Amino acid sequence: MTLRLIPALALLLASVAWATVTTLPQTGCPTAALHDNGWDDEMNTCHQTIDGRFLESPGNGPQTSPTTETDEFNDTSVDGKWSWVNQGSATITEQDGYALLSVPSSAGYSWRIRQQTAPGTPFTIIARIVSGFTPANQAWAGLIFLNNSNGKFVSFGTFWDSGVQHVTVSRWTDATTFSAIASNTEARNLMAMEYLRVDVSSTTLTCSVSNDGIGWMPVFIETLSTFLTTSGALDRIGFGGNTSNSAAMTVNVYWFRRT
Repeated sequence: MTLRLIPALALLLASVAWATVTTLPQTGCPTAALHDNGWDDEMNTCHQTIDGRFLESPGNGPQTSPTTETDEFNDTSVDGKWSWVNQGSATITEQDGYALLSVPSSAGYSWRIRQQTAPGTPFTIIARIVSGFTPANQAWAGLIFLNNSNGKFVSFGTFWDSGVQHVTVSRWTDATTFSAIASNTEARNLMAMEYLRVDVSSTTLTCSVSNDGIGWMPVFIETLSTFLTTSGALDRIGFGGNTSNSAAMTVNVYWFRRT
């Protein structure tokens, strides 16, 4: 009889323990605009809703004092501070709290870029970018740091090659001309690394990734004088997508922030 009761007792105790855990407030969660009671019964993580958008992480919450370069993409039209590089038939719209960049298919390299004027250094760019495309060879999406005087830029973000995802820092002579890969990290175990951060100084780009927008993993430090600023200067920042596998792709940018 005693042996039969042990499993039932263990199950009862586990249920009580689980109920106790899920009723505790979450340390470090924002106090404003919490979803329901502020925590998730299964994952035990904070949630927010801002302007009706469901946010999976406190790191998604908007800036308290947005900078000039910041864009939350939570209105109905794209801000005038953005302009195109190599638009072609690419389009961008704002919907459901994010910017949707639609990149047409191309047989060769052809970045479709949205850019704006860069602030003076030092500064930091943080963005949440999710790509939608066939994981084939080759497709790219991420942040762009551009030298407007000669068209050179450095990209940082997701790169699919032969069906494998990578986190990559790449150098481009212009929107259709590849130069070199500066850093390439296979990301089979980093599928949720959709948060990108670049700390910009007068001499370097320090690139990091995150799965929640809070804790950051350094990926690579690009020295500007190695490629980007051999002449001219870093004077444009932005985001974009590039597909050279004859398949169209989309790039969802949930927000772009300068701190």
